[in-house]
Amino acid sequence: MFKFVTPALAAAALITGASMLTSTPAQASDGIAGEYFAIGGCFQSRSAARKRARRLGAQVVLTDDYPNFRPGWWCAVQGPYIRDEANYWRGEFRRRGVGDAYVKCGW
Repeated sequence: MFKFVTPALAAAALITGASMLTSTPAQASDGIAGEYFAIGGCFQSRSAARKRARRLGAQVVLTDDYPNFRPGWWCAVQGPYIRDEANYWRGEFRRRGVGDAYVKCGW
């Protein structure tokens, strides 16, 4: 899966020579990638999370995999990203009808 890059980050990447696309999920431990998720909804059933994720163009994660999330939930998310990118996606989720979308650090 390719990650979204805002125009400002794309410009910064061109100036610094940084790569704009990655084919692997970002990990907080690498010191460069983000650790924030835009949350479009969390559900006790995986199928409900998948339905929301399809509507938002998001992915589904199990919260057990992230220490800052309450375990036992399936969430429709975008990320992990740096905070600014996660906030962008929170705004996109809200524009798509999820008024309670929010940003949360996974680690």
